[in-house]
Amino acid sequence: MSNVNKMIYHIKQYISLVGFIFIFNMLSAFPAHSSIILEDNFDDNVLDAVKWQEFDHPENFIREANRKLYFLGGSSALISKDKLVPVDNLTLVATIEPRQSGIAIGFKDAGDEYNLKNMVCGFYLTETGKNDTAVNNIQIYENGQVKENPEWGWLADYPFKIKIVLNLGQGASYYIQGVGYAEFGGSEWTLLYRSAQPLPKELKAGVINSIKKEGTAALSDWVLRLDDLYLSTSAFEAPLTIKNLMLAQPAAHSMTLLVKTNILSDVNVAYGTDQKYGQSALAEKALIHEITIPNLKPATAYHYQLKVQESGKAENSQVIADQTFKTAPEAGNFSFAVIGDMQRCEIGETIAALSANIPDFIITAGDNIGGERAYFTADFAYRWQVDVFDYLQGLTNHLPLFVTPGNHDYLKRRGQALTAYRQELSLPNSAGREERYYSFDYADAHFVVLDSTTNSGAGSVDVEQIDWLDGDLAKTAKRWKFVFAHHMIYGADETKYIDLWRLPEYEILHKLFVKYKVNAYFGGHRHVYNRYIKDGVVYLCNPSAGVGRCLESKSGEDNYPNDNHGESGTLPKAVGNQAGFTKVDVKTNEVEFSVVKNDGSLVDKYQVK
Repeated sequence: MSNVNKMIYHIKQYISLVGFIFIFNMLSAFPAHSSIILEDNFDDNVLDAVKWQEFDHPENFIREANRKLYFLGGSSALISKDKLVPVDNLTLVATIEPRQSGIAIGFKDAGDEYNLKNMVCGFYLTETGKNDTAVNNIQIYENGQVKENPEWGWLADYPFKIKIVLNLGQGASYYIQGVGYAEFGGSEWTLLYRSAQPLPKELKAGVINSIKKEGTAALSDWVLRLDDLYLSTSAFEAPLTIKNLMLAQPAAHSMTLLVKTNILSDVNVAYGTDQKYGQSALAEKALIHEITIPNLKPATAYHYQLKVQESGKAENSQVIADQTFKTAPEAGNFSFAVIGDMQRCEIGETIAALSANIPDFIITAGDNIGGERAYFTADFAYRWQVDVFDYLQGLTNHLPLFVTPGNHDYLKRRGQALTAYRQELSLPNSAGREERYYSFDYADAHFVVLDSTTNSGAGSVDVEQIDWLDGDLAKTAKRWKFVFAHHMIYGADETKYIDLWRLPEYEILHKLFVKYKVNAYFGGHRHVYNRYIKDGVVYLCNPSAGVGRCLESKSGEDNYPNDNHGESGTLPKAVGNQAGFTKVDVKTNEVEFSVVKNDGSLVDKYQVK
């Protein structure tokens, strides 16, 4: 080919690519960086018919929900509708959380089918044998053949991020994120394999789930969860994505806003009592921005709008349109919702029911994430995103969130878990103890959150916390007092598991509650709903928010009887095998507790005066 013909050929390629970029930027729900030619953060709960087409799933085995793409089984596949022309750096990046093996993601030829035989280059996640033992591994797949087994021992149901960089003249390079293999979200990419195999001029991108499964499995059995899928003409550029938007620490005269992005960004918050805004706050060059808005009026509705851009690159930006929040009243009626024991279970139905019972803020009862498979700080941070924030996006943008720690949030890797806990959340630091336990006031009520977690999973509240609690309750003059911790105090079933459910310091804590006239204690952990009354203190075990495994075995499904020591108002027996939340309405002379099932029906209602 002559130099002139080569120039013409490359000009045609460039024009084709520019046109492709323009089309996808116009169709994208959010403004995309100019280097991105196809990206999807699965934010609208509907598969994008413009970008994707599906194959071989007779019963809708592919689903978009909660900012994730789910594959259920049945040999389903999802591929891009348009052909992609490789340039110097055409890159596919995806975060993958498999539940079983037999999953491929990468580039295929320009045909209409998607299977391993026409996989031009990609990752294949499978279960295979090594030393006569079935283990999971990652394979590099090219043109229907296994080229390399770069990693053995990846954990099913464990997240990791992959990247494939195509080069028209030099083949493909395959990366995994993290210096150590299990380090999800690490700051470095580890090269697993580099191929010099020539590449076709036209490709498609996609995912195939080759597991054969009859019928429709339970939600807890999704075999693949996909996040952060995008294609770029640069090996190192990504579209700006707002991962989390959360209101926190509501007060009569201030509100805190937590904004998390996938790359270093600048955040400008415009706010005011109407959509003219009039005031603004700016935070720059961070992944997580904690912005406190001061000098607000009590019990007042405010509007706010966000403009977020990549630091130093104004063209890579997003605008979050008008949102609202309300400051706390100095006195008067209000309500809050208690949700807990989410821990990687399917909580979508409970969140929908909660959305129909709007409180003034939300507080959790612990076990917010499934941290049992997390190893590093980034792993725990990822779990906060996919187990909590992805579900709560439609609530925390206008309702503040408080969090109680649970045993699944910490587990044995306490240092890494606490680092993620502090950076992913914005909580009061009133006790000066890493936000693990704290107190706050809202209207005429005082709230205390305790950390009852230990490395073993069994609960305990140490002497330091008990001393702090004594002093904290002694100082408040609020009419209503509520205490939260993950583990139970009263109402645990008298079985061999009682030490697992109940705090060993239960008598000491109860005496403090009686001394300072605490109205209610909220726990969780047992995954059932229970109400137990002792010396005028209401002990509520909040139901699990999740279905599936959260309601199985010794936790969740047991309608065990309460013992004979409960006073009037104690339930005859716990209510198991039901997911839901508790809505608490606080009035001048009365508090009403309403337990709501995940289908919106009322499980129980109780008042104290």
